[in-house]
Amino acid sequence: MKMLIASLLAMAVAPGLAGAADGPMSNFVQGPTLSAINSEGVGGSAIHGTTVTIFDSFTGAATLTTTTGSPRTFIGSPFTVATGSGTTVRIDEATVFMASTATQSFSNGLVIRMQFWDDFDGSNATAVFSTPIGGVQTFTVPGPVNLTANTFTQINVVFAPPLVLNGLTGGVVINYQGDNGAGPASNDTLTNLLRAQPEPGTGTLAVGSFVTSGTYAAPDFGFFRNVANQTNFNHPNSDRRTFTGLDDILMAIQLRGAVTPVELTGFSVE
Repeated sequence: MKMLIASLLAMAVAPGLAGAADGPMSNFVQGPTLSAINSEGVGGSAIHGTTVTIFDSFTGAATLTTTTGSPRTFIGSPFTVATGSGTTVRIDEATVFMASTATQSFSNGLVIRMQFWDDFDGSNATAVFSTPIGGVQTFTVPGPVNLTANTFTQINVVFAPPLVLNGLTGGVVINYQGDNGAGPASNDTLTNLLRAQPEPGTGTLAVGSFVTSGTYAAPDFGFFRNVANQTNFNHPNSDRRTFTGLDDILMAIQLRGAVTPVELTGFSVE
């Protein structure tokens, strides 16, 4: 009997079966809006004429914060974009929201690194993402950059070429680095803004929707952080974190592009 009880307790607290709880910081306020430059030299102010918002977890959020948990230099979330005329998703642009937990400055600016994924498996104990969309997207914000504690900075980026998903659900992991002359370096004082709602949450977003998969589910949903200090832009499902008293928790991000029918390649019939 004792062995049975011990086994049941072990299952209840086993890593990955439930998200652990971090503490949220106080509500963050908006700081400056910046534009980042991609590897092709394109600034984030460029707008494609046919681009529309296909995912928005920022607008309408009652709570804008980040986690007190550490490390928090790589933050990930799944997403499902709004339904369009098909299931092929093109992401042209994004607005990311960087949270500064300290008053700090970077003479040589910032580096933003993003890895998008074409899938999400919230039950995977090794890696919740498995199919990368290209390589890591890298953007730079020229210095100097001055930041204030407990503020978030809106940064616009353009993908060249655009990113293409094969379905409506994907994921993204973001890392921010500051550079004061010794090269870009990750630090817990630069992380991603998180959105949430006081309990009970509505389970809805301004554009797009939450993903339900495995242990990643309502009402908490949650975010992933690099608990083991890994830098591979991926997470085991035990990296999932939530906040006590808050629902609808997710990375704050906006994606713009298009959802279209699958494009057929040309062929001939003889």
